Amino acid sequence: MSNSNSKINSKITIMTRSFLSRFIAISLCLTVILSMSACGKKNSTNKTHSKPTKEAKYKYKEYANLSAEKIVEKLTLEQKASQMVMADCKKTNSDEVKREDYGAILSIPNSIYTRDDWVKSVDEFQKAAIESEAGIPIIYGN
Repeated sequence: MSNSNSKINSKITIMTRSFLSRFIAISLCLTVILSMSACGKKNSTNKTHSKPTKEAKYKYKEYANLSAEKIVEKLTLEQKASQMVMADCKKTNSDEVKREDYGAILSIPNSIYTRDDWVKSVDEFQKAAIESEAGIPIIYGN
């Protein structure tokens, strides 16, 4: 009888291990699926990669009636970090400002820029900033 009991115990152990293995596998699959679905939820500020048209509605106009806290809530984590960047005007361009959602441009006064070049540069940076996905005008300073 002891041999019979050990066979039964062995079968129960195998069944328990099999059940636990399946349970763990299913649990891991569900965890991955739930995690992926949570990561896939899109914030209203996710990049659309569309070029603005003449009728484009700039986000800064929407932001005019919102508190700073509400504006920040609409930004992705990457956009929040990029808003803290103060890029050097000589080492960046308007395409990068638009792509990276920079929050500020640092300008070092020098004799390289004429007045007209400076105005053109600031205008290009500002246009790129308001057409970026974050849509927040830059701070331009020195």
